[in-house]
Amino acid sequence: MKTKPSKINVLLLATATVLVAVFSSFTTDKASAAYGIELWQISVVPSPMDEVEKMPEYPGGHQAMVDFIIKNLKYPEAAKKNNVQGQVIISFVVDKNGKVKDVKVVSGIGSGCDEEAVRVVQAMPAWTPGTSKGKAVDVEMKLPFAFKLDDKKK
Repeated sequence: MKTKPSKINVLLLATATVLVAVFSSFTTDKASAAYGIELWQISVVPSPMDEVEKMPEYPGGHQAMVDFIIKNLKYPEAAKKNNVQGQVIISFVVDKNGKVKDVKVVSGIGSGCDEEAVRVVQAMPAWTPGTSKGKAVDVEMKLPFAFKLDDKKK
């Protein structure tokens, strides 16, 4: 069940630490060479919801999510061929059972990048659900993927 955003939660989210990793430092030369990716940016940004006390967590933590994405994300051939680069933003819900559902493209760049980002999010294992007042709740999340070709691969 979705709830309306409150001013209090918007303020809390503005001051809360949001999981953000710009991980060009996590991307190995091997991964960069294999996928033609110079830089990936991943962050999970919660959508404001009333009284979400504890945000959902990827199993094993943020680094495990980064590792999962590095292992599973493939730069689409059509995007490589057409030099398509940019950011794809995916919205999804971590439900009260921890399952990832309602995966949608909020902002896309085409050439297979949107579908690839959706595929990777849909393949994620169950998360630890978010809680409100001690009960598990559905929480909408946003996950941006930055597709950027390595200059050497162009």
